[in-house]
Amino acid sequence: MAITKVRGQLLTGVDDNATASSIVINSDGVVTKPLQPSCLVTGSGAWLTITQTTVLPFAASLHDSGSNFDTSTYEFTCPVAGSYLFTANVYGRLKSGYTGDNFNWWGLMPHRNGSSITNVNIMGYQNAGDGDSTATFTTVVFCNASDTLSLSLRVSSGAQAEIYQSHMNLSINLLS
Repeated sequence: MAITKVRGQLLTGVDDNATASSIVINSDGVVTKPLQPSCLVTGSGAWLTITQTTVLPFAASLHDSGSNFDTSTYEFTCPVAGSYLFTANVYGRLKSGYTGDNFNWWGLMPHRNGSSITNVNIMGYQNAGDGDSTATFTTVVFCNASDTLSLSLRVSSGAQAEIYQSHMNLSINLLS
């Protein structure tokens, strides 16, 4: 890595190649990393019914530094090993098909390489009705290079849930 721009005693950029600054320090001393892997994706469309554990269709990219999120598989591929901040917000509701207290919930389930990382973040637990709710989820996940991250929605056995696709988002950012 070479220092590419020095003005007086102020470092204003560090490159690992000739075409992009990996680290930029502005004249106020603010440090930015324009190549830091990160994404912000959202769904598109209206209500989608979910009847089993399903990877959520984050099909629209609002930001994707490094082009690491695949909007056809709904997976983020980690370009380097490190700790990643994984956050999501999903608007949804129970739809039908549930009976009893143990069978009326839906929740978010993060995955690394297709396997669940943690227990389901249960939302939408109802005794009756189809009350709408918003599930939020935040965790830090350590990943190896080429690991993939995705988010599923899981519903209780025999139940149906709906998510409003244009009111959900997922953000993944490399922390270190």
